[in-house]
Amino acid sequence: TGTDQRGWCLKIRAESGENVTLTCRDTNINQDLAFEWNRTDLQEGEYVFVYRNRGVNSDDQHESFKNRVILKDPQMKDGDLSVVLKNLKTKDSGTYQCRVLRENDHLRDMSLISTIHLLVFKLKLWRFQPPAQS
Repeated sequence: TGTDQRGWCLKIRAESGENVTLTCRDTNINQDLAFEWNRTDLQEGEYVFVYRNRGVNSDDQHESFKNRVILKDPQMKDGDLSVVLKNLKTKDSGTYQCRVLRENDHLRDMSLISTIHLLVFKLKLWRFQPPAQS
């Protein structure tokens, strides 16, 4: 965990089948809030989660995330833009980024708020076998 000039950074290890919260908080949000969660290996225009025009936009959501990502707090109280990724799969491992639209004068910029490095693993159950008798 830590903070740098590119926003907040966190590493998470989780087991497949679990739900995980991807944390993002921005107290400078306004009525025309727009933000997105992406994973760095997705194609341009494909997202994990998109919020625009006062609602969730599932049109640009990558197929593998449909019906699996929800806002942690639908009211987004105190700027909580975190999402919950449900029913993790090992292929969900990757680097996730939360970006918020900033409008300064006439410049529109997606500012990086947080980065999550997610590693999803499968738990292997090892069966105990007693040593062979001789």
